[in-house]
Amino acid sequence: LTKADFHLHTYHSDNQDRMTPQDYVTLGRRLGYDALGFCDHHHNLTQAAWQTLQAEVEALSGSGLLLSTGYEATFVVGHLCVLNRRVFDGESVAGCRRALWSPANTRILAHPDNNACAWLLPLPVGVQGVEVINGGQDLYAYRPNSPCNGLTTYQRYLLLNHSVAAVAQSDCHVRALFGRVWTGLALPPDAPRTWTALQDALARGHSCAVMGDLPLSVWAESGAIMGDPLAAPGDHELLWEVAPGSEVTVFVADRPVAYFLPNGQSRGHYRLQGNGPHWLLAKRGLAWAVSSPIWVQNQPADAAAGRARLAQERSLLPALDGLRRRLDALQARRPDWERSALPVAGYMRWLQALLPDAWPDTDWGWDPGRNAAALAHARLEAATQIATPLLAEVIRAAAVTPQPDAPAPRAVIAAGQEGAPGGLIQFSVDVPRDWAAIRLYDESGTPLPHLAQPGDGPRDPIDSLRTRLQVEEIYVWLAHGEMHEYVLRDLHVQRQGTTLTIQIDLYPEELGLQAHPDPAAAAALAAQVADPELTQIYVHLRMPRRFGVVMEIDAMPGATSRTVYVRPAGQEGKQATAQQAELHRLPLDMPDGWSRDPAASTLVVQVG
Repeated sequence: LTKADFHLHTYHSDNQDRMTPQDYVTLGRRLGYDALGFCDHHHNLTQAAWQTLQAEVEALSGSGLLLSTGYEATFVVGHLCVLNRRVFDGESVAGCRRALWSPANTRILAHPDNNACAWLLPLPVGVQGVEVINGGQDLYAYRPNSPCNGLTTYQRYLLLNHSVAAVAQSDCHVRALFGRVWTGLALPPDAPRTWTALQDALARGHSCAVMGDLPLSVWAESGAIMGDPLAAPGDHELLWEVAPGSEVTVFVADRPVAYFLPNGQSRGHYRLQGNGPHWLLAKRGLAWAVSSPIWVQNQPADAAAGRARLAQERSLLPALDGLRRRLDALQARRPDWERSALPVAGYMRWLQALLPDAWPDTDWGWDPGRNAAALAHARLEAATQIATPLLAEVIRAAAVTPQPDAPAPRAVIAAGQEGAPGGLIQFSVDVPRDWAAIRLYDESGTPLPHLAQPGDGPRDPIDSLRTRLQVEEIYVWLAHGEMHEYVLRDLHVQRQGTTLTIQIDLYPEELGLQAHPDPAAAAALAAQVADPELTQIYVHLRMPRRFGVVMEIDAMPGATSRTVYVRPAGQEGKQATAQQAELHRLPLDMPDGWSRDPAASTLVVQVG
């Protein structure tokens, strides 16, 4: 196995030990690595820093290790590693979004199930890998559903028949994390060790993810290895090699199917009894490893009988109908796909293949003895969780994109209704932080019936003391005028004695506010922070205030859209600045009221 780590932070972003590429090469040689990928946060990088990093890596080309530069596309709603880039195209939010979703890039989903940095967007289509082990989290949290690994997301991809590689990365922000986890890539014996070969191995899923010293190899009698399809006819055994004394669990997608106790042997086998993505979880002491799956497609299955059974399971109809309606609505909006940053066409191909009518005869849902209805229901629910926000994003992108000779609406609510309007619509609205309460009005100023409740819990990404090193990233944000997917506004800096307080308001980029780069403010702040008499630096990045709103949809009889004005309470009858929203109704689902499916509605309100 080729030993690699593609998620390494340097002094160009937030590595607390200010590690350089040379530091990593020195340690990497000692620890037996073959390939290293430098992956600093995109929002910490500038073109100048990128060029410096490129030169540093080029100077180490004779080190004997494969080295590459990439960046971690870092958003509050998720992180994704973009590997082996020669050009830095992620300096702006818009540019980083394109890289985030581009199928032309080699992409690994970073710590997708971690509570603090979880992936909250639709699962990206076409990613090559999922970080099932992250060295910066609880090091040995291999328990199912742990927020300290990526196994939940990994299993969801496999349930949805999406080929993906199991990857382990250190996410190295401090020197002590480097070397604890690694990705093992299986390259053909005669293949040259190049980045092209490594990227090809990732794309094919020829990998295992390892915590500690527990390399894991999995193959089949036919010669198929991790990531390969197994379509050869006949009975086959799944074979593996791992350190003696290891516990081994065999999974098919998200379900364990066999368990093997430690027996002092390094090799084991399991006779295949069905189709589907088979992968292994091995544990030995505090070390553990996860293999990429072998996609078994050769076991006998009575697809005709399976389809007949599935047709009788009427409990599936609501989930199936819900997904189909969303896909039909997306198809009807095909001209709007390109307005979104998401690769909608790729998503549509993926989601349409998950409808039971599209399952091939070799799909593992038709295996004898398998509960095809339960599997189909799980797939449909998981697919709907992707299709729902995808549709909302397409609607939003179309609504906020300027049309010829027409101003773009300031905001949009995508509210699904079928037939006559009725019931309630639930949505959320972001407004300036100083608005303690809100009221909704129509175009004539008449109040609209609604309930508005401020959201519970803190949403601010930073509200704490920070070190001088941690404050350095704020200089870059000010110089860019944006942080992650947020535009910066209203910088306030106050000094009291030896304490410096920095406060900045954040507004989501998709609301349409333009970023205002301010290198002068960044330089002035850096000069203040450099004062050696400072003992404390307090940073507060403030999110907009979010209200949950319930509104009568009956308030728009006979209309498919209307404009809603959101004003701060206490401004009734005055010329107050109002935030404008546009409400659209589309035929989707739930004819008896949208309140059953509030996640399928989205509201974006431009503020400021």
